[in-house]
Amino acid sequence: MNNENAADNQAAAGSAGATGGASGAGGDPENPFKRSKFSRANKATTEAAKAKTEVCPYCGERPPSTLDHIKALKDIWESGGKEMTREVRSRLANDLRNLIGACKSCNSAKQSSELGPGVGQWWPKAWNDWWPFGGP
Repeated sequence: MNNENAADNQAAAGSAGATGGASGAGGDPENPFKRSKFSRANKATTEAAKAKTEVCPYCGERPPSTLDHIKALKDIWESGGKEMTREVRSRLANDLRNLIGACKSCNSAKQSSELGPGVGQWWPKAWNDWWPFGGP
């Protein structure tokens, strides 16, 4: 197994633990979400996303060290991305407007969760009622 497949399997396992299955609640068992169905952002895009803020936007404490997809890849997949070509869904996912730098701790806590205060969503404790991305 190469490193990319191992990372994809780890990501899928993390998502499965958080949502109860590899395809998640409401997922398509015939065509489940997998990280490998998206291309990764290039280095320039990753660095530009991390440079948007000096501290993690989720905790406000640590410098951004990882790339976070504001709208998670799993959410993109389940909201129509599975019908798109890999190139189109990857372009959508890796658009700089959907990317932000986050600290490893917050990005790991968020995993593939949708941002929001509702059931099954992830809401950073530091935010209280603040929403930095234009409204939930």
